[in-house]
Amino acid sequence: MRGDGDETFEMYSLELLRRAIAHGDQDAWAGFQQCLEETIVTWLHEHPSREAACRGLCEKDLVVQAFERFRQAAGQVEMAFETLDRVLVYLRASLHGAILDILRTLSRPKEVSRLVPGLAGELRI
Repeated sequence: MRGDGDETFEMYSLELLRRAIAHGDQDAWAGFQQCLEETIVTWLHEHPSREAACRGLCEKDLVVQAFERFRQAAGQVEMAFETLDRVLVYLRASLHGAILDILRTLSRPKEVSRLVPGLAGELRI
């Protein structure tokens, strides 16, 4: 059960998100990120692929990418974020997507090099 402080935090976070999405308010977006950054970092530390992903990007960059993925999705689709729990589901999925993207990027050069012997900077056909 949430205490009064949690309800206030939830209302504040949701209002920042609403202003950021509906009005393109950059200050509201920055405030929203600041409110939930610690949560994203905690999830990142718990993620089974964290260590591999952090070989390609620092933690801060992964967190920024997670928020950016969330922002793009929220801007493309009219999402109804009535509760902070619902927002957190989308944010967690955005973090997971950012981690998968960096892992795919890190795996490509090795895979291409194995498939094309003698590859030296360009693909020769």
